[in-house]
Amino acid sequence: PAAVPGFFGLAGGLLLFCAMAELLSTRDLDPARRERDREDHDERGAMIRAMARARAGDVLLWLLLFGAAYLYFFDVPKWVSLILLTLACVKLLLDWMFTVWYRRQY
Repeated sequence: PAAVPGFFGLAGGLLLFCAMAELLSTRDLDPARRERDREDHDERGAMIRAMARARAGDVLLWLLLFGAAYLYFFDVPKWVSLILLTLACVKLLLDWMFTVWYRRQY
């Protein structure tokens, strides 16, 4: 228990150090760095990242469903399979909600 405040102090200091390092690095006036930042934040890059995230979500959904089916047939408590199925349903619900939201927004 005595080490917990020290841990939070260390974690907070590390977080502050990382934030300051990021802030100082964005003030850099290097033209090559500005060009890299512009390339990282362009529309094509944003679209590629969005598609990659969507594909990763689909893979995660299939892994959850396969894991639930696999664990259902073995000597594993049923609540484990139910949790995996619940997570898969939450992912599907979020997909539907974001689809509706983006259709209204754009």
